[in-house]
Amino acid sequence: MAEVDHRVSELSDTFIGSRAQTVLDSHTAAHTTRVDARLQALVLESQTAASQTAARLVEGATRIAALEAQLEALVLESQTAASQAAARLEGAARIAALEAQLRQIDAELRAVPYMSDPSLLQTTDAQGRPAIGYRGLDANSGFVGYAAFEDIFRGPQDFIRERMRPYLDLVRSHEPIVDVGCGRGEFLDLLAGEGIHATGVDLDPGMIEICRGKGHEVTVADALDYLRGVEDGSLGTVFSAQFIEHLSPADIVEYLRAAQRVLRSDGIFIAETVNPHSIQAFKTFWTDLTHRAPIFPEVAVALCRQAGFERALVVFPNGNGDLDHDCRATGEYAVVGWKGNPVERSGSHRVGKPRAVRTTIVPTSSAS
Repeated sequence: MAEVDHRVSELSDTFIGSRAQTVLDSHTAAHTTRVDARLQALVLESQTAASQTAARLVEGATRIAALEAQLEALVLESQTAASQAAARLEGAARIAALEAQLRQIDAELRAVPYMSDPSLLQTTDAQGRPAIGYRGLDANSGFVGYAAFEDIFRGPQDFIRERMRPYLDLVRSHEPIVDVGCGRGEFLDLLAGEGIHATGVDLDPGMIEICRGKGHEVTVADALDYLRGVEDGSLGTVFSAQFIEHLSPADIVEYLRAAQRVLRSDGIFIAETVNPHSIQAFKTFWTDLTHRAPIFPEVAVALCRQAGFERALVVFPNGNGDLDHDCRATGEYAVVGWKGNPVERSGSHRVGKPRAVRTTIVPTSSAS
């Protein structure tokens, strides 16, 4: 009986264990099924999300490419517009420059003689229209002699003095000085103001009277006759302004040779005259009936070379330092000749440097 009970107990344990295993296996299978289903759902969800992300990336890349294309088109359009605008501006600038040149040429071609007081020779005709002329003679006008002629066509003395002031830097330490054709004495005034010893020479008694009235040391004489009587190598400077255009070609050559002879080894020769490269100055050159012929600066330099000057230089006392501008726009130039080799020093011949006064055309091609 005890054996039967033991057997029954074993069978019972086996049955119970088998049943429990079956239940466990069933639960395990069900759980595995649920897990597999969940995993499949997650995989599907992940794949869907990945597909959507990829689609969004493709869409974003497409939009970026489209924006880049639009940007490139805008940049190209902007560059084209900028080029066109630059071309228009360049064209407008060229047109403005041409218009300015035309205005300048027109003004030069229409140039009239410089007059200190244009109203002196302005009147009206019988119909009241503007005319060149005058009515009535002012008893106090003093329009007698060459000095009075200069008062009208060369300009007031203070005006001429300022135009001559740049020459002071050249003649300092080059005394004694002779101002040939000194006229009313404007340069002598400047020299006296600097305490520089100078003598004036002029053939016109009226001019000499004006200079003596200022206390200057002056002589009535023909310039060449005067220089013939000067001792060799005795002068520091031979200066003349608006003088050589009154001489014949032969006298110009003799004047330069005489000046070279009377100068010291460190002497300096200065001859200012009308600038024929300026259309306005060239046109109005003949205002002064005593002018013989305009002298181009290139010719003046060549004459200095023939006269034996060691060096020569053309300067524009009222220019701005630009050769092209000064040749076209200034009414006067000066040829400067050094008898010996000049010592380069600050301010020794920097006459053409920019100045704050009167760099535009002022026709000094009138009376000298």
